[in-house]
Amino acid sequence: PETDTGDDEESPGTDDESDEVGELEGQMAEQRTEVSSIASRSKFNTLHILASRHRDRYADIYEALVGQGGEKLAVALRLLRRPDSNRLAFEKRVKSELRRWEAADSHPNLVSVFDWGGEPRPWLVTMFTGETLLEADRSSPQRALAEAADLASAVARLHQNGVIHGGIDPGNVS
Repeated sequence: PETDTGDDEESPGTDDESDEVGELEGQMAEQRTEVSSIASRSKFNTLHILASRHRDRYADIYEALVGQGGEKLAVALRLLRRPDSNRLAFEKRVKSELRRWEAADSHPNLVSVFDWGGEPRPWLVTMFTGETLLEADRSSPQRALAEAADLASAVARLHQNGVIHGGIDPGNVS
């Protein structure tokens, strides 16, 4: 598959900043390696990173564009961070949760999971949702109540399928 890691810009730097630049270049090389590995394992023909990494509590998230069968789709590529200990148990739990999520994601208020895997680290490709509650302007009380009802409905659907979502917060709700 074709891959574009989205890091065409050169790193600025001077001799005084060489350590920082070296660390940044190392991180970018690691990113390229991970994204290339995921692209080769995913079901998509192409995977292009559109925006730089955003970190939340559980994952490094990239806005991306994937292609399959001539169609393009804006997605979020989420590379989960593994805990320092008990990695095998973590990866087993993630796989189990993602299988159950796939069974529940037909709900209109749940993010669809299009693809996922475990190497080079657990990752998933989900629909791109745009603005989160954290980024949005404050809602009216009526709108906030409707959004809360939508969220409760989505969480209930997950729970019916045995999924416990550990990251429900304004940064993960659209």
